[in-house]
Amino acid sequence: MIASSSTPFRVLVGLWLVVSMAGTALAQTYTISQGTSSLSTLTAPNVVAPADDQTIGPFNIGFDFNFFGVDYGQFYISSNGFIAFENTSNGCCSGQFLPNTGQPNNMIAAYYEDFDPPEGGQISYSLEGGVVGARTLVVEFNGIYPWNGPPKTPSTWQIKLRECTNVIEVHCESCVDDGGAFTQGIENAAGDEAYFVAGRNSQTFSLANDLVVFDPGLVTCAPAFRPEAVPSMNAFGVMLMMLSLMMIGGFAIRRSSL
Repeated sequence: MIASSSTPFRVLVGLWLVVSMAGTALAQTYTISQGTSSLSTLTAPNVVAPADDQTIGPFNIGFDFNFFGVDYGQFYISSNGFIAFENTSNGCCSGQFLPNTGQPNNMIAAYYEDFDPPEGGQISYSLEGGVVGARTLVVEFNGIYPWNGPPKTPSTWQIKLRECTNVIEVHCESCVDDGGAFTQGIENAAGDEAYFVAGRNSQTFSLANDLVVFDPGLVTCAPAFRPEAVPSMNAFGVMLMMLSLMMIGGFAIRRSSL
């Protein structure tokens, strides 16, 4: 209770944000933007070695990631240039036109075609950032050859999943086609909704230093908030703080004598 504007007191502020959507598919749309790629250096890469035309996993994302309205904690990697949130088909042997109810579904396709990792290069993933609320899962395909290998040109790209914002980034540092049909985009679990850049859906295309961002405009968590003690504040100041906090979460006020 606030007695008067001149009474000193302490304000203990707590901020919380609770979102629970696991297992519940919600209508979700994405905004696509483009830019210049920026590959991350993986600090502690987990190297994986799928065979030709193989999907492997599951692997831990490291946080809950919301994809088309459903939270996921694990993912799978296909040798053919995409990751998925279910144990789906490996996608052999060319980039599927999206959307398509046939497998693979529930996926993020960076440069999906018929790749053959045993021919050379490395696939790895790493949880980067460290701070809860600001972490990123990075999945890297580094120097991966198309099927039939050399003398064809290898390709390098990364897929990044951003914690809390649920943003997807596809960084194509050097994606070189071999004349086949490639696909870059995202598709939901039912295979009836997809997002992609025109000209990159089961078509022949090469990319260099290219970035595509898929943004759902959905924030499902918040960085940790530490309680703050305010030694002295009048009623007007407290009211402003309360109104500000009500805009973004919740608050608790405790009066104490000084």
